[in-house]
Amino acid sequence: WEWRGALDTKGYGQVKHRGKVCRAHRVAWELWTGTPPADTIDHRCRNRRLVNPPHLDGVTGAENTRRARG
Repeated sequence: WEWRGALDTKGYGQVKHRGKVCRAHRVAWELWTGTPPADTIDHRCRNRRLVNPPHLDGVTGAENTRRARG
């Protein structure tokens, strides 16, 4: 599922949630899992517009960087 709304300067979807502008994939994660996002939510396919929770992983920042390098 690709976000079709507003994007931030880095290409991530943006949405207003609980009175704050947030990244759409983080809100999708919270709504899907019922828990706040982990340190980092990784887009497995590297698509920053993706908001499909089963295609996202809660990981550490270090793990996200490792995955991005391939």
